[in-house]
Amino acid sequence: MATDKLTFRQICILRTIEAYEYIKGGELQKKLREKNFKHSENTIKRDIDLLRELGWDIRFDDKHRRGYYIVSNPEFTKHLDRFAEEIELYLAIESVKGFSNFIYPEVRRPGSIERLRPFINAIRSMKYIQFRYHKYSNRNTGFLITDPLHRDNVFESLGGNTDSLRIVAPYILKEFRGLWYLIGEDSGEMNKDKKIKTFALDRISEVKDVGLSYKKDSSFNLAKKYRDCFGIYTPDKDSKVEEVILSFDAENGRYLKANPLHHSQKILIDTEKEFRISLRIYITLDFLQEILTRTWSLRVIAPESLREKVCEIWKEALERNS
Repeated sequence: MATDKLTFRQICILRTIEAYEYIKGGELQKKLREKNFKHSENTIKRDIDLLRELGWDIRFDDKHRRGYYIVSNPEFTKHLDRFAEEIELYLAIESVKGFSNFIYPEVRRPGSIERLRPFINAIRSMKYIQFRYHKYSNRNTGFLITDPLHRDNVFESLGGNTDSLRIVAPYILKEFRGLWYLIGEDSGEMNKDKKIKTFALDRISEVKDVGLSYKKDSSFNLAKKYRDCFGIYTPDKDSKVEEVILSFDAENGRYLKANPLHHSQKILIDTEKEFRISLRIYITLDFLQEILTRTWSLRVIAPESLREKVCEIWKEALERNS
């Protein structure tokens, strides 16, 4: 069976169980038949097992034989539900013949269950995984990806090869702008220089279970790690949160009021001529790229290092295009 149909069936199973306090296997099978999924109870049980692997706490009431139910965990479920909704949306749009006459979405296939499964399994079982990672570099793309404010910090190193084998203790999967990233402790060849790093899933291949367990660093806290960051990159240990003050025109201000750059955003000036904000944030590559998208009205007031860097980028751009 095609992966899309398999995924759509699993989503229907999940939504059907969610709609009832309890639902027996036969009734669940009947509801699925109404949606044109004519599969055996054993197939449905296998789908439920997979949904459990992905994190949904689906149980069966053995004591009273009332059927399947989902144990609610709001903080955890909201992230899983968002993942499910993205799959649903994509599959629903794909299923509508001639949808291009009235819907023009950004067509991007979400990370499939089959692609995410080995990472989810490794995280749940706390097992090291090995994979081949493709690094972007100026040898094949024309660009060097570095921290623009701290020249010594290179995110994507420039070796002779753009692929490398990694052995990683996987901690968590994080989504940013439609792409999935693996965050974990990069052990290299199991050496002592272990660092928490981020890997884009679309650049990972040849994933293998190396058969070794790891002990998670108890100090790792994802919410704390990204609280003062924008995007996917995190700063060096020596970096500090800085107060950033930015000025824009009123038009840009309307967008930034509706969609703040960061949860720390505070409005300092809001007039017909100027919209000025302050942020408490680490200045990383992702953040710099974001503010440069509003170049036509951006004015950096503080810190001085950020203003100088933006001016340097503008100057180099003018030279390239003169």
